[in-house]
Amino acid sequence: MDAIKNTAHASIDSFIHARQARFTMNLSPVTQVLAFLDWFLNLADSPGTQYRIIEDFKEKSMT
Repeated sequence: MDAIKNTAHASIDSFIHARQARFTMNLSPVTQVLAFLDWFLNLADSPGTQYRIIEDFKEKSMT
């Protein structure tokens, strides 16, 4: 009986992981979150870059 439960749970996990892989282009969701946090923290520590991005945004929104 336990073997049947483990197989059912494993097949559900496998199904969910396969769907996640299609949605995330085979990248781990954890990897994507860490990459975003790395980018965000680097941007938060660069006020000059923040200012340049805001200036670019203002310039592009006026045209």
